[in-house]
Amino acid sequence: PEPRYGASAPSNGMDLRMEADWRVGRRDALYATARFKSKQKDCKYTGQLEYCLTGRYRLRWMHDCRSGAQLRMQFFYVRYDFIAEPITNGYALTGSFSHSLLEERLDVDLSAAAFHTQSYDCRVSVYESGFRYSYNFMSLYGKGGRLAVMVRYRLNAAMQLNVKAGGTYYLDRDEISSSHQRIASSHKEDISLQFITKF
Repeated sequence: PEPRYGASAPSNGMDLRMEADWRVGRRDALYATARFKSKQKDCKYTGQLEYCLTGRYRLRWMHDCRSGAQLRMQFFYVRYDFIAEPITNGYALTGSFSHSLLEERLDVDLSAAAFHTQSYDCRVSVYESGFRYSYNFMSLYGKGGRLAVMVRYRLNAAMQLNVKAGGTYYLDRDEISSSHQRIASSHKEDISLQFITKF
């Protein structure tokens, strides 16, 4: 072991993960995960390495509709505990709806999220449907919500157009980010286009 970010001396830790799947009939499924992480990092109160404890829990319900659409609901809970600091908690509730139309040439994904975390340390990481070859996980922290829609349209066997639009709205701040990325507002929107062709 060698020093790393947040730990000025060699450190150690432990990472445990448990998961369970339960198929409820033909159309419903439940999925649960629990992850417990313990790692050492610098503590300004004791002047030495101390253990930081983080617990992340998720419960997901999926329903396959008769029309071929899929509905998904997820609840997240994060608990962060470090010596001489207040314990902080994070919560998030997300929902998504996916459906294929026009003989499966058009795919539509709608997603919504509401989140409330007491600090960045107990942020909630959620997956959002996105573009091919891109990283589609995002960290939600603070208090607010997010809405997004993703549309994929296959023009023919060789060409596909993807469009994504979303907005994140905060209830606990009047500006977002800082420096050159500062937004003088409590909300931000994003629109992305992707065109894929095969030769």
